[in-house]
Amino acid sequence: MFGHTTHIQHLLKFRPPPEVIRITGGAARSEVWMQMFADCFQIPVEIPAGTELGALGAAIAAAVACGCHADFPQAIATMTRIARRYEPDATLRDVYAAKFKKHREVVGALEPVCTKWQTH
Repeated sequence: MFGHTTHIQHLLKFRPPPEVIRITGGAARSEVWMQMFADCFQIPVEIPAGTELGALGAAIAAAVACGCHADFPQAIATMTRIARRYEPDATLRDVYAAKFKKHREVVGALEPVCTKWQTH
């Protein structure tokens, strides 16, 4: 989770925070993990309905390309739905910020060891 937090912080250097984050895949099946992500990111997390969502993305692109939908926002609105949504708990903001700070300290302390290991 904190690895994802690191990536999000890098992205937010170049853009404002998103209104929502959508997550798919194995972790998305866990309500506990999804609530933790929402609490850690302090951004709502949505889980799209369905399986084979990569194929759905291709179908959405095809629907726009062949003119079945005027544009991607229209196709997405028509062809997708959200199964679950997790709202962040603002009271946990500082808890996760402190845990993330510790995570960064550990990563920083291990960096010389990991860098040496990766080169051999």
